[in-house]
Parts: sequence; C-alpha cells; structure tokens
Amino acid sequence: MEETKGVRELVATMLMAKANEVHADTSLRSLDNSLSGARLRLGLKRLGVDFRSPKVPATFGELERLLEGDAAVLTEVAVVETKLPTLPSLSFSRARIGHDIQDTESMPETADFWAHEFYTGLFSAAELAYAVVQSDPKQNLAGFWAAKEALKKCDPAFASVDFSQLTVAHHFDGSPYFFFKCNGGLVCLQHSVSISHSRNTASAVVLAPHS
Repeated sequence: MEETKGVRELVATMLMAKANEVHADTSLRSLDNSLSGARLRLGLKRLGVDFRSPKVPATFGELERLLEGDAAVLTEVAVVETKLPTLPSLSFSRARIGHDIQDTESMPETADFWAHEFYTGLFSAAELAYAVVQSDPKQNLAGFWAAKEALKKCDPAFASVDFSQLTVAHHFDGSPYFFFKCNGGLVCLQHSVSISHSRNTASAVVLAPHS
C-alpha cells in the first residue's frame, strides 16, 4: 500500500497535480519522452522499484499493472542482459544507424553535478568527471544522453538497458566510444559514435555493426 501511495505521489508531482487527482485512467502521455521517462525510472528506483520498460505506459493504471508484474518486459530485459556480455563477431555489411537530438536547456540546473540525483543516477563517474571540467557541463552531458539514445535506436539489444550501464568514454584523440557494464564486467562496444553540440542542442549518431 505504501509503495502504491509513493508511486502515485511521484506521478502526481511529475504531472504537476495532486495525488488524489491521479486515477487509473490518468494519462501519462506527457511523460512518454526521453527525459521524463528517465526521471520516472529514477524516482521509482528511489522507491525501491526497478522499472526497466523502454516506454512509459499510457495511463497510471497500466503503470500499476506493470509494477505488479503483469507485463513480460522485466523478463525480456533479463534475457537481453544475459546475452549481451557474449558479443558475436560483427560485420558492417548490414550496419544500422541511430540518431538522437537533445535540448541542452531541458537538463536540470545545478551548482553541483556530483550531488544532483538526476546526474548521479543517470551518468557514470567518468562521464561526470569529463563534463564538469568543460565550459558547459550540461552541453556535454546532453551529448552523452543523445549518444545513449542513438545506441538504443540503432541496436535493439540495448533498448531496455539502463543508462547507468552505459558510459561514453574518450580515446586519447578525443573520439568517443561506449563501455557497457554487464555481469561479465566492462565491455568495450564495437559501435561507432559521433557527438556534436550547438549552443542549445546536442546531437549524436551511432553506427551499429550487424551480426
């Protein structure tokens, strides 16, 4: 009962409504985007709920049913994570491309990225360490965000993987690449990634070799 109350209050806060105004048929469509979805998952995680669905349910009632275990999504995630550590020999003959754009201004404002739960919950220590020494940390973190979304778009194997398991690192020449944290440790992914920034926008393209 307490868990349900906490979820209802979390959703109400995100919808800028009162908890008693959130019912089974309350629409969650406004939360079905990259940033709001991540905030919802992070909030649920603080409540002790590991919600890994790649999409935000259409209504609060559907969210409740998912959290009660009626959907197979959690089982599917477990299968994906079991398969990923053993990477096959890859070929670029049928490569797939993912692209994503993020608005830098949509990232939360903070005076301390190391202390803000949004950033510590979704980015690795390596990513934060890289970003905070740049002239605009939010711009770089938005670029990392876009890269991870582009990876999910081009490679279905990563569609339900939590952002915290993915790290955008950099070679000595400054070019980015992915690390994936899995049961077998850290795996350097064979995906090519390019990240670009403008004043208010970060964009990333990821090329996934086809097995």
